[in-house]
Amino acid sequence: MKDDPDANDIVGQLDARVASIKRYYAKFRLNLINLKHGLQYGWSANQGKTELFIWLIALTILALAAKLAHSRLLPYLSIEKFVDTLRATALQLGASLLGATAIVASLVLFAMQVNVERLPHGLFRRLSADKRLLTIFAVSFVASILVACLPLITPIERTQWAIAAAVLLTLVVLRLFLAAYRRSLKLINPVEQLRIVIGDVNAALNTWSDQVNWAVATLPSPAAERPPNPLIDSTLDTRRAAFMLKNDWGGVVVRRGLDHCIAVNGRTASQGDYQVADAALTALVSINTAYIQAKGKTFFAQNGFIEVPFAADPVINHSLEQLKRQFRFAVGRRDEEHVDMLLKAYGALAILYTEIDYGRPEADPWHAHLAIGYLKSDIRSTIPQNLPDSLMQGVRVLGRCAIVLLRRGVANEIVSIVNELGPIGAAMIVREDHRPVAVTAMDQLAEITLHMINTGVWDPGYAFEEIGHSVKMVATVAMAQPSNGFKSVPTYVLGPYFSFQDTSLSSRLKKLTNALLNCPAEDESAKKCIANLHEWAKRTQPIAKDILILAIEERSKFTFDILHWVGDIVEVLLAAATAPVVNQHFGSELREQAERWALALSWIPDDAESIDCASTWSATSVMFAIAGAARKWNSKEVYEATQRTLLRWALRPARRANAWHDVEQAMLASLAVALKSSDDPDLVAFVTRLKRALQAEHLPPADLLDGTAQGLIRCIDDYDNDHLRTEGWDHILKASDPEKRRQLLSDVASMFQEAAQGQ
Repeated sequence: MKDDPDANDIVGQLDARVASIKRYYAKFRLNLINLKHGLQYGWSANQGKTELFIWLIALTILALAAKLAHSRLLPYLSIEKFVDTLRATALQLGASLLGATAIVASLVLFAMQVNVERLPHGLFRRLSADKRLLTIFAVSFVASILVACLPLITPIERTQWAIAAAVLLTLVVLRLFLAAYRRSLKLINPVEQLRIVIGDVNAALNTWSDQVNWAVATLPSPAAERPPNPLIDSTLDTRRAAFMLKNDWGGVVVRRGLDHCIAVNGRTASQGDYQVADAALTALVSINTAYIQAKGKTFFAQNGFIEVPFAADPVINHSLEQLKRQFRFAVGRRDEEHVDMLLKAYGALAILYTEIDYGRPEADPWHAHLAIGYLKSDIRSTIPQNLPDSLMQGVRVLGRCAIVLLRRGVANEIVSIVNELGPIGAAMIVREDHRPVAVTAMDQLAEITLHMINTGVWDPGYAFEEIGHSVKMVATVAMAQPSNGFKSVPTYVLGPYFSFQDTSLSSRLKKLTNALLNCPAEDESAKKCIANLHEWAKRTQPIAKDILILAIEERSKFTFDILHWVGDIVEVLLAAATAPVVNQHFGSELREQAERWALALSWIPDDAESIDCASTWSATSVMFAIAGAARKWNSKEVYEATQRTLLRWALRPARRANAWHDVEQAMLASLAVALKSSDDPDLVAFVTRLKRALQAEHLPPADLLDGTAQGLIRCIDDYDNDHLRTEGWDHILKASDPEKRRQLLSDVASMFQEAAQGQ
């Protein structure tokens, strides 16, 4: 059956019409949604202006209506019964509004008092007697009386204006009821209560500060006996400090506000309302900020030799004591989220207290260290409570405090924090579920190390040593743990400091070095960074040696990580020595330090087990990489030291008889380094050095030397026939001149055979 073309046209037209209607309907709905959203956003963003505009429109309408109604009402005003009825109506309306005002006031105040009944007494009184709310009800009461009295006080010929005023006052009373309702909701909102507390404290501090300023202004200026010396004189405002000590009513208000914040925090946290609890701690920090700004240069720093009686500030002590008391309650409930909040509050206060001006730039931030002391004490108290997440949070907070202290330019101020991170990390390794805490501690130590290198701190040597001792402490405990299959506890725990990840210390040091290579020669901050890098390498090298030896003694998989980490540090030092900001003298010191690090294989004990362990975990590959880095950065001293170390490593007499493959690989790596050099004297020097080494008295067993010779002979065929060999030195040997390679391998193999026959 064929389709009717006319019917098809009609169907097509209907479909087009339907599609068009759907598009128009979609556009209409979109415009409606946009209009609704615009009205909602405009009202919330400009509520005051919009409401004022509406009231102006209402006044205009009432004025026009009163003017138009005047002629219509005039004939009725001569009727006494109408006037009496009008007055009775106004009186009844006013009485009704007055009764409604009383009822609404009673209900709102009762509901508010019920909701705030568990607040501290001072805050309960403050919210129950809210001036704005009471003013709203007073205005409503007066407006209701005016509505009732308008017919009595208005002349007969102005009745239309009385009616308009009554309508307007009725609308005002209704709007005041809505305002009272919203105000009561705000007052029972804990976050709004905290804002009120902060506002009251700020107002009191402003008044207190103004009072002190005017009082100090009335005192005579001290006579200047000598010109000021900025090196020894203090900018401490002693007159202002003395007046504040004697008139401490501002501090009393602040302490009361702190009590309110702590009370809200404890109550809401116990109820599970952590958002409000966090807001209370934020308010506590805000009050401390306002207090420090109000006091200005009136804080006394503690002296290490003489006790300063006015160094203890009552507000700061009160803040820390309240946090400590709240922390004990949170730990007792095992409420980790609340504990985390309190730890963050400790950190925020410690960071805030570093900004206190003691009048002398070299003054120790005593109050910040006091807050950090409270923080460390509370962190230690969580260790027996099985709260690993809170411990991790506490370790992070300690790390942030250390970084903020470093910005002051004094490295020794962070030593106490570093000495706390090490024992915490070491203690957490024993329990498997607490090991992430140790990882976090190592991450913070790496972060602190990087910031010390990258920041122009003064005299960082001692702090670098203490960081190294903390790292060594964690490493010692980690390597004492039994291995669990393929899982290595030291590799996992020490990863943030020694691994190859982008966030590890060595990777970030490489990025820092690349940035230093692009710095201009006159960059002072880059010069300080280079100096700190040299100091860190100098102080850390003995500790890295101890950790490497410990890893080998424990036969740990971590040997692989520490060996490659040493290689990375050597390359970082060699690259930094070529930076434009480095002069010739300092460049030689960096290369000398790199050479000391490059002797890592000489640190390994001479027993066969230790040598086998280091060989298993790619010791030869590390030395080959160091030699390549020395060639890349034109360091002949490091290159020659690496060649000598590789040769001594290959011919260590304590090697086992079946370790010929390891000796073969070490020799191939040495040959590859020599062949890669474009200088023939380097190759001749290597052959001469090898002959002299093979003539020494103490050599590996004869069968090991012979096996090495046979292996080198097989390598000639492997390289000629392009057999699969994947080491880095294999690629270099394959790419070298075939005749020179064959001759060199044959000569070296013959030397090993002669040495084997000579034993």
